[in-house]
Amino acid sequence: MNHQHIAGKNVQKRLHGNAYPGRGIVQGLSQDASKCFQIYWIMGRSENSRNRIFKLDEGALKTYPRDIEKVENPELIIYSAMRELNTNFIVSNGIHTDAVYDAFENETRFEDGMFQHDYEPDGPNFTPRIAGALAVTENGPTGILGIIKKSPLNDTSIHSFWHYRAFDAGFGWCLHTYQTDGNPIPNFDGEPYLVPLAGNGDEIVARYWDLLDAENKISIAIKTIDIATGSSDIQIINRY
Repeated sequence: MNHQHIAGKNVQKRLHGNAYPGRGIVQGLSQDASKCFQIYWIMGRSENSRNRIFKLDEGALKTYPRDIEKVENPELIIYSAMRELNTNFIVSNGIHTDAVYDAFENETRFEDGMFQHDYEPDGPNFTPRIAGALAVTENGPTGILGIIKKSPLNDTSIHSFWHYRAFDAGFGWCLHTYQTDGNPIPNFDGEPYLVPLAGNGDEIVARYWDLLDAENKISIAIKTIDIATGSSDIQIINRY
């Protein structure tokens, strides 16, 4: 079984037809190895969760309320989702984007930023905090993914990290907050999984948007990073 088959099977099994994988991240390398991609999407079941759109603000991707008068728990739905510092590119599903940014600015580690936070205080779901970072280095792009989950035994947080010292052309790694829909919603379990990144940014973001459940998807964005120059571009699709 080749990697392309595995990656395609993964998205069909874990995203297509999945009512609620929640918020998700994909990051990896283009087919021609000239660009990196970071994808971030949001989904929602409640009115508060659906009351969001993506906007660009001075190069950063941010979530904003569609209707400010309907906002509840703003700290959980309004945040910077993508930021960058020099050749470090950060994506996350919450306020910990800023913590990772500050860690890089202070020349410390991705993990140091993540350790400043616990899972989201939204019981009974206790949504995990997920994040990723890509670095464009002279030896090629490297990456990391992380998740903060509630322990099944008590109220403590479990922090898990996966380091990618290199990426395979045409593939990325996917991590999301939930397994699928439920009450309470089951948290993501296991490791990030291999997914395809075939085509240009327009084609990729459209493909992943189509994979997400039509009733629950809210917004998706893709950041395309040129490895040679370190420049980046963000494309957005908002449902509302």
